[in-house]
Amino acid sequence: MKLYLGETIKRLRQQNGLTQEQLADKLGVSFQSISRWEGGAGYPDIELIPEIAGFFHVTTDELMGLDKSLREKKLEEALLQLAGNVPLEERVKIQRQIHRDFPHDSGVLYGLIHTLGELCEEGQEREYYEELKQFAEEYLTLPDETTYQRDFIKTELITAAPEEEVEEMIGKYASVFDMRPGALLKKRYEYRGDRERCEAQIQANLIDTVHSILFDGIPEGTTPEEAAGIQTKALRILNILIGREEDVLIPPTPDLWCLERIWIGVRLAMALCRIPGKEEVSLDVLESTVTLTENAFALPEGTILTTQGLPFISAHVTFSPPVRPFPFRHPQFVYMSREKEFGIRHVAFRSQWLNRPGFDPIRGNPRFPSCAERIEKVSSVDRREPY
Repeated sequence: MKLYLGETIKRLRQQNGLTQEQLADKLGVSFQSISRWEGGAGYPDIELIPEIAGFFHVTTDELMGLDKSLREKKLEEALLQLAGNVPLEERVKIQRQIHRDFPHDSGVLYGLIHTLGELCEEGQEREYYEELKQFAEEYLTLPDETTYQRDFIKTELITAAPEEEVEEMIGKYASVFDMRPGALLKKRYEYRGDRERCEAQIQANLIDTVHSILFDGIPEGTTPEEAAGIQTKALRILNILIGREEDVLIPPTPDLWCLERIWIGVRLAMALCRIPGKEEVSLDVLESTVTLTENAFALPEGTILTTQGLPFISAHVTFSPPVRPFPFRHPQFVYMSREKEFGIRHVAFRSQWLNRPGFDPIRGNPRFPSCAERIEKVSSVDRREPY
C-alpha cells in the first residue's frame, strides 16, 4: 500500500503558512530532513510520526495519506476488541492504544474517559485519576462536542476526583445556576408572569426530577431490608403523585409513572427474595410488575395518559422499531407539556433481567418461570429482522 506521507506533510505545512525551516524548528529537526520527506527521499522516524500528526491536528492515518474509508475500517476493527465482557483493566489498555492510533476521534476519547471513571469508582482513584483528568481536559477543548457530552465528562471528572480536589473541580466546572433547559424555561415563564406555562414547566420538571431520583439506584453496601424499604417508599410516593389512595404498590393500569414502577418493581422483588421469609411477597411484587408490563404493551398506539395530579402533563403512546439493544417492538411514552414534547422513555422489561443472580433464591419456585415466560412472550411481539 502506497503511503503519501511526504505529500501530506507538504500540503499541511503550506496550509499552515509555514516554510520548511519554520516547520523544522517546530519539530526539532533540520530543514534538510523536511525537504527529503516532502521530496519522497525518506520518511520521518517512526517515533516522530505521532508528534507530527499532533502538531497538525490530524490522525497518524491522515498524515500517511490513508483514505477516510480505510481509516474507518481500521477503527471499526480496533473497536471490535472491546466487544463482549472485557475486564475494565484490559478494556482501558485497549482503549489507550486505540486513542494513540486515532488521537482525534472524540468517540474513542469519550469511551476511554468513561472506562477510567469506572476504574476510579472501584476505589482506584490514585492510580487512574490523573490520567482521567488529562483526557477530560483534552476532551473539553474539542470544538464540536455537545453540551450534554461536555457535562458528562465534567461529571466523570468530579465524581472521580480525590476528596482534596473536589472543591477545586466543582469551582472550575460547576455553575451556581441550574442551566438545564427545563429550569431555564421555568425561570423565563416565571419572570414574564406567564403563570400557566410556568406551572406546566414545573410539572414537566417534576417528572424529570422524580425519574432521575428513582433511577439513581441503591447505595453500595445497602442491605436487602434497607433496599426493600427505600423502593417501597418510592412506589408509595409515585402513588401519591398520581392521586392513588388504595394500598396497592404496583397498580395494573399503566399511567405516567409506568416505567418507574416497572423499574422499581423488578428491583424490589430482587431485594425481597433475599430476605428470609419474604420469598412469596417477592413473587407477588414480581407478578404485579409483569402484569403492569403486559398492560403497557397492550396499550393501543396513540393512547394518551393523563392524571388529575398533573393536569398539564400527558404521555402519548407510540411503539419503537426494534433497535439495539432492544431487538423487539416496545412501547414508548412521549411526554408532553401542553403542546411541547419534553421527553421519551421506553418500556423495555426483558426476560434477561430475570437471569440476574439476585433472583436465585426464588428461581426454583414454579411462579418464577411463569413470570419469565410471560415477559419473554410480550417482549417478542412483532420481532423484526434485521435490527
